[in-house]
Amino acid sequence: ICRTDFYKSIKSDCTECYLFEKRDMKYCAEAVARFAEAVMEEYGDHIILIKVKPRNSYITLDDRLAKLEDDELFNIKMKFISLCEESFASLTQCYVIDISKHFYSSDRFPLGGAHIVHFEEEFYRQAGVYISEILLGTDKRVFNRVDENYLLLRDLKLNREESE
Repeated sequence: ICRTDFYKSIKSDCTECYLFEKRDMKYCAEAVARFAEAVMEEYGDHIILIKVKPRNSYITLDDRLAKLEDDELFNIKMKFISLCEESFASLTQCYVIDISKHFYSSDRFPLGGAHIVHFEEEFYRQAGVYISEILLGTDKRVFNRVDENYLLLRDLKLNREESE
C-alpha cells in the first residue's frame, strides 16, 4: 500500500495508519465495504481478485533463497491482508485467483526487486492463464491449482543451489 502512487499522493494527509499500526478492524471493514461497493458499481460482476500470500523468503538474482526483509509484523500484516481479501471476495462474489501462496517473491521483478507483492515470473504466467479462462467465460469462481511440475523443478533447483 505504501508503495502505491495513490498512497504517496495522500500520505501527508494521513495522520495515523489505521491499517498496520492500529489494526482497527471496524474502520477496515467499513473501508473494504465502501471499496467493494464502488468497484461493483463500476465493473458489475467483472471483478477478479488475485490474492497475495507471500512467503518470508525470496529468490535472489543468483537463484538462491534469502530472507525477505520486513519488520516483525510480517505475519500480522499477512493475516490482516487475508481478512480484507476474504471480506472483499464475500461482498463482491468476484472471481478469485488464489495461487500466490505457492510462489516466492523474486529479485527479478523489474520494478524494484523482491517485495511482498513482486512474485517470480511463473506466478504471472499461471495467473494469466486463469484470467484468460475467466475472459472466455466460465462458471468457476475460485482458481487455486498450480503447475506442480514447475514447483517441483523450482524447488529442486533452489535446494541444489542451497547445498552448493
